[in-house]
Amino acid sequence: MDFLPDSPLFTSLDPSEFGRVVADALADYRRNGPPKLPVTRRTGARLVALPALTKVPAWYVRRCGQALRKVVEAAREIRDLRTP
Repeated sequence: MDFLPDSPLFTSLDPSEFGRVVADALADYRRNGPPKLPVTRRTGARLVALPALTKVPAWYVRRCGQALRKVVEAAREIRDLRTP
């Protein structure tokens, strides 16, 4: 999973054109490495991003919700096959 602070936006940015605040923050980032943020990383690994569904009929949104519920119920019984 990509994490925003690890993205090229932060790791390869030239701060000289953004002013001192950004330059100082980026210098700190490069000096100390990316923030640890363990809770944020764990949460990100458990989130699902869905489209806004603003231009679809209500029945479609309900059906997507029902399908997601089925996935959640089934997920309780699925184990990670990558681990012994």
